[in-house]
Amino acid sequence: MVARKIGGDLYIWLVYSFDLVPRLPYNDSTFMFKHFGTCVYYNSFYQGKIVAEEPDKNYFSLRWLIPKIINALWELIRSFIIPYIGGADYEEGGFLRLLRVIGLLTARLPAHCPQDYVNATRLGPLDVYLN
Repeated sequence: MVARKIGGDLYIWLVYSFDLVPRLPYNDSTFMFKHFGTCVYYNSFYQGKIVAEEPDKNYFSLRWLIPKIINALWELIRSFIIPYIGGADYEEGGFLRLLRVIGLLTARLPAHCPQDYVNATRLGPLDVYLN
């Protein structure tokens, strides 16, 4: 893995699905900002891969609205079946499921849940970090 080391610290930039927050500020000349470190992107199936840039750079594009709604529906369905796949530790509470229902309308809110980042690192492939 090609990760940035600064002062002995290793930096990895994690992006889960359609989460907006780790994409801020945007990598462009307007903000004069560039994220550093290796970008590890996890999709909603917790499959991770190292990417040069985060997918869906134009986050507010209408082109990505339908895939975001479909993804929000999948995450709601997954919230009911994940205890059977990963075990009882992965059971989601009622509040998180409510956020996922609201996410069907906003299509962005559920992707920012910390539980998905934890699940991605626990259920995702380990070889992403070993390459």
